[in-house]
Amino acid sequence: MKRLLFLMAFLPIACAPDLTELPADIDMAATTDYTALTDSTVPDDDTVCPAGTHPYLGSCVAADLVIATTGGYDAPRSGHILLAPGERLDDLRELTFPTPLGGPEGTDLTLATAADRLMVVGRDGADTVWVYEPRDGDPRYTTIASPVDRYANFYDALWDGTRYIVSANQYDRLLLFDGSGKSAGEIPLAAFAPDGTDPAPAGLLRTGGRTVTALQLLGPDWLSRGGRLARHTAEGTPLSPIDLPLADPTSKLAVNPLLSPDQLFVSCSGSYQARDGGIVRVDLFSGTVSVILHETTDEHSPLDVKMGDLAVLADGRIYFTAMDGDWQGHLQVLERDGTVRRIVSDINAFAAIPIDQSPFTGRVYFFDQIFVDGSPRSRLNALDTATGTITTIPFDGAPAALRLWIHEP
Repeated sequence: MKRLLFLMAFLPIACAPDLTELPADIDMAATTDYTALTDSTVPDDDTVCPAGTHPYLGSCVAADLVIATTGGYDAPRSGHILLAPGERLDDLRELTFPTPLGGPEGTDLTLATAADRLMVVGRDGADTVWVYEPRDGDPRYTTIASPVDRYANFYDALWDGTRYIVSANQYDRLLLFDGSGKSAGEIPLAAFAPDGTDPAPAGLLRTGGRTVTALQLLGPDWLSRGGRLARHTAEGTPLSPIDLPLADPTSKLAVNPLLSPDQLFVSCSGSYQARDGGIVRVDLFSGTVSVILHETTDEHSPLDVKMGDLAVLADGRIYFTAMDGDWQGHLQVLERDGTVRRIVSDINAFAAIPIDQSPFTGRVYFFDQIFVDGSPRSRLNALDTATGTITTIPFDGAPAALRLWIHEP
């Protein structure tokens, strides 16, 4: 539990010394060797779609912004799901589930999506997935409970068209469930981990008919001994894994098909309280792996941080969240030419700061919290990547997760 809260909220266990306030004339920017493997032009999609939908990869789709909130990591069954239909932030409304969301001792949620359903993953003691299927106004709700008779720590989920696949960070197998939520088998992962190391499955991705699983490879005391991507066919047959050059992959596995269906990006936390993490790019076709951004200890650098979540745009820009040594969260961008810029600072890193992007509105979505009369106030932020304008919407509860849900109209 302690480690999961650190990964979700960037919460160190040891106190860090106060950092000297930066002079006003210091530009928080850095350069890297990153180059976007595409020009900045996004191909036109000539598909003609009805009002309220968007052309996307040859089809017409709808897009809703979904956020998960919690009453606190120590507040039992306190989760709520809010939805902004069509990304209309002024129409943010609650999506009510028939059963309480969260675990018996606290609430930590994340989100996963498919073209016809939304999945709410209950982590850290809940070990449950709650599924919502709109079904043309006749919604169906499914509850998927862990078949493991101990703490498994659900981490992520996906729907492959016939079954659910769930990763559990403290279980050495992927869990399979049929469409009704009934247990339908397991996929072993122990063979992908070195002796004495737990595979610790984390983020999931289905791409090209294959399932990709990030393995954190945890040894004693929750310390990562590396990073690896396990791969399986649609039938569950294991394929050769891909070794990552950095340890502890913790972000979502990000593939933007408008950029390339073969380029996967993932943030790695590296070693505990060290600056040896970064962002890794994986070519799923060739298996080539490269570190495109390294953390650093260089003074006044925007890379003197621990990496958080990321969002990859169709033109190759990568927005990411991070936490510095003073426990402050930041929103930053890795530009197409390799420049890193800090966009927003003073984000409360004691709360979750996930990130996602929309190919339809050009927005990057992220959370922050401000203090009003001594109490935290949560906010949803929408950054217009073309103008730099940020729209802010307050909401009740603490931030847990957000995801753009691209789905059938």
